[in-house]
Amino acid sequence: PLGLKGHVIPIEAQIIAVADCFDAMTTRRIYKNHTMTQEEALLEIENLIGKHFSEHVGFAALSYFRSIQMNQIHDQRPQSLL
Repeated sequence: PLGLKGHVIPIEAQIIAVADCFDAMTTRRIYKNHTMTQEEALLEIENLIGKHFSEHVGFAALSYFRSIQMNQIHDQRPQSLL
């Protein structure tokens, strides 16, 4: 909203942006059934470095996300009719 670009964007916002992107790609949502695998999401983030994510934050996020093992698909869809 403030028109910030590049290094002027607060580091906290840059970190949240890449984390939210990874979560959105790897979590089933009520509005979509398809999810990416962890590796597909990492490749997409890698492709966005320098375009949507800064190199510093993007590569740090890739390093962290590669160090974790996702054992299940996360699902945000309702589990009951309620």
